[in-house]
Amino acid sequence: PRLAEQSLDGLHHRIFFDEKLVSELRLYCQSNGVTPSMVLLGVYGILVGRYANQKDFCIGMPIANRNHPQIELLIGFFVNILAIRCDLSDDPRFDEFIQSVKQTCLEAYEHEDLPFEKLVDELGIERSLSHNPLFQVAFSFQKTSNSLDSHGLGLEFEFAIEEPFSSKFDITLAISEDGDQIYGDIEYATVLFSTDTIARFGQHYLSLLKACLKSSHKQVSSIPFLTDSELCQIKDMALESVDYSLETIPGMFAEM
Repeated sequence: PRLAEQSLDGLHHRIFFDEKLVSELRLYCQSNGVTPSMVLLGVYGILVGRYANQKDFCIGMPIANRNHPQIELLIGFFVNILAIRCDLSDDPRFDEFIQSVKQTCLEAYEHEDLPFEKLVDELGIERSLSHNPLFQVAFSFQKTSNSLDSHGLGLEFEFAIEEPFSSKFDITLAISEDGDQIYGDIEYATVLFSTDTIARFGQHYLSLLKACLKSSHKQVSSIPFLTDSELCQIKDMALESVDYSLETIPGMFAEM
């Protein structure tokens, strides 16, 4: 249950893409004329939709918002938020869905200068202190580099993780591409989700991505996201023999 007023308390959980998965992702993107960001966003949307049992919703996506040469060298926070519609209502094939994600993103980029606050006002969305308007989950993709150049000054650098953690939305999947490596950080609200739930969510995301790339011709609702260990667990449970005859069911209630 949500609190009456949104809490920003949060934690991070990291997921890693193995070398084979990265290779398959890039091959799919080259073959279908899409970017890794679009594919990873689409798979994220499918998983969120399956978890929430929703077919039509929005995912927030930050955009750099530095379209003019005059502000490229300025220091400041120019980021705007785009609301990307994720429509799974017709149960499309994965290939079809990714193409629709591509089109949606391209159209959104054409209007990236429109402030998110203005969009919310124009839509007349009623504000709530308990959650963010229009979307509650977010996605980001950026190319990074862990190699820091000291410009010959003899300086040493190391990355530090800021604490305490916070979460601006319910869940944010931040994907980073560093050379041949891709990894993701799942930022989540601790008042809504447990650590185990988010760890399982991350495993399901990687599992779904692998399955989608392998079975891109299938409808999104039929593509599994359970891990191999979870499938084995379900199989073992199905093999268990339990007698639930009519004679035993009343007895079970009588013993309660």
